[in-house]
Amino acid sequence: MYFTSRLAEEAIESLKEQGFVLPHKPDHAPELPDDVSTLDDESLLKLMQEFTAWADYASAQVGMAVIAERESDLALEKATAEVWHRSLAVDPKMSVTVLKTVSLTVTEVADARDQYESAYAYRRMASDITDRFERDAQLLSRELTRRNQSEFNVRQRRRAKWEP
Repeated sequence: MYFTSRLAEEAIESLKEQGFVLPHKPDHAPELPDDVSTLDDESLLKLMQEFTAWADYASAQVGMAVIAERESDLALEKATAEVWHRSLAVDPKMSVTVLKTVSLTVTEVADARDQYESAYAYRRMASDITDRFERDAQLLSRELTRRNQSEFNVRQRRRAKWEP
């Protein structure tokens, strides 16, 4: 399932007008090997680029999901307020507890709550996935840095320079 909303679409259009481009979905989600030290430099760099591309894409999805979640939250508030307004028109002395109970039984409020909960769940999962891609890209970046700063690696490169 993919969550977007009217406001998210408007935001995307506004960004496009300013020259920004949202990241496209990369081909396939990469997997981190059990031991990144077994990868050669080229494979390590390629894998880091793949994780970074997925982190960029997932981050944009989180942004749209946050907007969709906020929009659905406002729709839930509006539906609840309308039920309260109608209920108070019938009985102005109705307690807040009764108003809350009544609003839970109204289809429009239940549907708005379901939409909000779905938007929340999607945003939460997209955030977790984004965090995972970013952590994995950082792990790969640290491995590249470790290799470049390794004394052994420097000596090995010097030796390779003079070997036939």
